[in-house]
Amino acid sequence: MGVRLVFCLLIAAAAGGFAFSIVNQRRHPEAHMFRIVKAAAERGDPRAEFDLGVLYGDGRGVAKDEVEAMKWIRKAAARGEPRSEDVLGAYLINGGKGAPSNYVEAVNLFRHSAGQGWPEAQFHLGLCYLDGTGAEKDNKLAFEWVRSAAEQGHAMAQYQMANMLLTGRGNATNETAAIKWLEQSAMGGYGMAQFNLGMAYAMGKGTNVDLVLAHKWVSLALAKGSGDKAALPALIVKMSPAQIKQAEHLAKEFKARSLRESIGNPSR
Repeated sequence: MGVRLVFCLLIAAAAGGFAFSIVNQRRHPEAHMFRIVKAAAERGDPRAEFDLGVLYGDGRGVAKDEVEAMKWIRKAAARGEPRSEDVLGAYLINGGKGAPSNYVEAVNLFRHSAGQGWPEAQFHLGLCYLDGTGAEKDNKLAFEWVRSAAEQGHAMAQYQMANMLLTGRGNATNETAAIKWLEQSAMGGYGMAQFNLGMAYAMGKGTNVDLVLAHKWVSLALAKGSGDKAALPALIVKMSPAQIKQAEHLAKEFKARSLRESIGNPSR
């Protein structure tokens, strides 16, 4: 199934909790950050325990150590920290180095994390119900959990929503709604959503034919390594030079806007 673990730095400091500033730590910022996180984790802060696990997993400020990473993530998960539950669940699904594969335990972790509103866990739980991994197949529950994640802006969940609405898994087929979810996922930068949205515009599937938008989205997807390279030349032969120029301008604008947004929101 598609559940996979990707270590990423998700530092969330609530009011009254810990926070770190590395702006003035120019010489060894990551080592400084590691020391602060480790001290907070050793005091029993579950968020810091998770963050410490991520630092060990990434090898940021310390030698990379996946076993140590999972030790701290397990500690945080035992306290009900939602990110930790989701990451541990993904590790269990994939039979990672830090934990044996146990699908049922993974689903229980996803379920608890999802119940706390963590969109990644909601998406993973939906996939488990969709595939029958660690739980009985249930397309309706899959649809509900994937939709919960999609409504929080989870791009892969939005793409999955489009697929489910096109195939009728968990809900009646609805091409118009599927295209709306596909567009949201594409706007969020998910390559396969961009490619399939472009092809929808090229073929008029669930929307009107628009070769300019088709070119824009297909070219953006291909720049990410997603989709079929043969699709763009097939579009270009149907387009006028003015249409191609307009599509290239729209793609350039999208890239610039996405870069501005990523600078303004580093966690994106």
